[in-house]
Amino acid sequence: MSALTAALSTASRGFPVAFMSITADRKYPAIGSPHPKNNPQRKQCRGECGQLGHGVWDASIDEDRILEMHALSRNPNGYAVACGRDPHRVLGLDLDRKNGLDGCARITEIAETIGFELPETIRVKTPSGWHIWLSLPPGVHVSNSVGKVGTISAPGVDVRSLGGGLVGPGSRGPKGTYLLDCAPDTPLAPIPSKLLDLLAVRDKPRTDSFVRGTAISSKRITGLVATVLDAKPGSRNAVLFWSACRMAEAVAEGGLSDNEARELLLTAAERIGLDHSEASVSIDSAFRTSHGRA
Repeated sequence: MSALTAALSTASRGFPVAFMSITADRKYPAIGSPHPKNNPQRKQCRGECGQLGHGVWDASIDEDRILEMHALSRNPNGYAVACGRDPHRVLGLDLDRKNGLDGCARITEIAETIGFELPETIRVKTPSGWHIWLSLPPGVHVSNSVGKVGTISAPGVDVRSLGGGLVGPGSRGPKGTYLLDCAPDTPLAPIPSKLLDLLAVRDKPRTDSFVRGTAISSKRITGLVATVLDAKPGSRNAVLFWSACRMAEAVAEGGLSDNEARELLLTAAERIGLDHSEASVSIDSAFRTSHGRA
């Protein structure tokens, strides 16, 4: 089965897909970024520019769009399923058995300790382990993570949510093929509630809960935090960068240090489902940009 055929089959079940190239040592989007290497948009844009070349942010279930992406792809021997996206809002557990790690055993230990069972759901056998697909409820945000489940150390276990992806079944790389390890019509199961409690940020907190106990006297700073919390999917990274630039300019008037301001923004970013590392890089870049103009 070709990557195109497999991707169309997966998309027909409502799972957004985008093509990727799989080599012996890495996986990367099959369509190169439309933004130059020295352009900040290369890391910040999530498809708002209207062009293809943004990895899982390009993912679609539309057949014509998928065919267009395939035609523009280089070496598309695989495809990614975009996590955290409607209608299924896939939460992926990437369990590796390699380099002395055993993610399968670790997630079993965590399940036994916390008191949940992984349900029968879509599973994909990978060259080094398994992918377990689960469904997130609406309005719940989970951050991508590596080697941990919530705050629990979990070497060999990676969590994939909005902004992340799972290599789709039927993809082929030098180390092997990704194979569906369940019946083709297996339904996607909801995430167990106790596992969700470990991972999720259920509700957007009120803005005043972020600023309580800090020396903020500026409505502007409070408003910038609220702007991040209210950012809509597809524009959250851009909103975070813009808000961080404005925050850097407003720090002095609000009585905060740069570090305190960064922490407010980073907490807000994580609460709306942005990855900690990417959000931190974006905030730091915005502060550098703003201070450079000063």
